[in-house]
Amino acid sequence: MHGESDEFGGPAAASVRSRLMSTIVFAAGALALLFGMICFFAWRRWLRSVAGPAPAAIVVSSCHAEVPDVRRIKADFGIVFDVPLEAFAVRDSPRDMPPGRMYLIKPHNLNAELVIWHDDEVFQDLRESYPVFSDHVESRAIRTTRGQPVGMDHWGYLHSGERWRYVQLSGDAAGYKPLPANQASRLDEILKSACFAGQF
Repeated sequence: MHGESDEFGGPAAASVRSRLMSTIVFAAGALALLFGMICFFAWRRWLRSVAGPAPAAIVVSSCHAEVPDVRRIKADFGIVFDVPLEAFAVRDSPRDMPPGRMYLIKPHNLNAELVIWHDDEVFQDLRESYPVFSDHVESRAIRTTRGQPVGMDHWGYLHSGERWRYVQLSGDAAGYKPLPANQASRLDEILKSACFAGQF
């Protein structure tokens, strides 16, 4: 009897119990982590389902005749935007690497800015960072009036309610960083004017 007590209640048994408890604690921790991850992704999915209003779709056509007091901007790969000068200021600057001209468009009296430039690292935050930290993200094809796809339109909402937008069009890109919805809508007016010079 004394031998059995040593066998089942001695150091060896204590070691077994210790390993068993460690296994139970590890399993409980793993289950808690798994449950937490499931809850987190369910919460993110719910947030993404609560969509803010989508910006007006961009439908690209041939450009109409120019009108007074509207500056026509032609991006380096051919896309054109019309900017009403009574409502917006335009600043452009040549760049060497890569060669081209970048345009910055700002509504008067607002701290908001639309960038038009090559589709490169200038838009890295809009391509990579903001979609990750947004509660809601969407993308859709940009088409011509004939239904031909010519680009992609991406936008999203941060938890604060601010909206960002990133538009890709035939090598050109345009976009703005997160803004209050009313300011974002002002810049959407410019994006909606996208057209191609000549026939397509």
